[in-house]
Amino acid sequence: MEINEFVKKGKINAFNHLHLAPFLESEHPSLAKVANSYNDVLVHDYIFFKTSCEEKRIKDGLKLVALPFEVLSKKMQVLSRSELLKIELSILLIRNVDTIVVYQFDFNFMEKELLYFKKLFKKLVSKYGKTIVLLDSKIDFMIDLVDRIVVRNFKNELEVFVNPTFYEEHLLELLEAPKIVDFVNYVNHCGKKIGKYTDIKELIKAIYREV
Repeated sequence: MEINEFVKKGKINAFNHLHLAPFLESEHPSLAKVANSYNDVLVHDYIFFKTSCEEKRIKDGLKLVALPFEVLSKKMQVLSRSELLKIELSILLIRNVDTIVVYQFDFNFMEKELLYFKKLFKKLVSKYGKTIVLLDSKIDFMIDLVDRIVVRNFKNELEVFVNPTFYEEHLLELLEAPKIVDFVNYVNHCGKKIGKYTDIKELIKAIYREV
């Protein structure tokens, strides 16, 4: 399925539960696939081969994805999947591509790292005019991040939700509610009117106020 027409430039776009193989095989730089094995090559040489850039830019790229410079002397095949994804993302950033496609990105990182990358993606869009495309079956990572989400409805049609709050009744009919939304709705249903939250810290404050 071709989804280029649904990608809004200079935004963070999310696509959920769609068949996206043709899009992944298009011209868009993608983190959809990370090789299970690499040739016996150092990280530094791999990045240089992909970017042909000077040392400073390579280190700047690593800094952006929160990797220590020491990783440059390691071999690609000994890195974890999360480290490999960071390396591939750093290459896209060094190359200064306009559109970055990430596939199930949140499956590979701890919560602290995901918060960092949320901030990074927002900065890439707001400050540098990049376009981020998230292809994912989970939407918890998308809260407070995406500008638009595209979902296939029960009529096999694509629906676009702009600036989704993730509390929209129709959106929740099409998607499994994020954990925090599901919890908030449950608490409100039980008679404790704590409001609607997508930030866990604000939710905890609201619970303490109610208690």
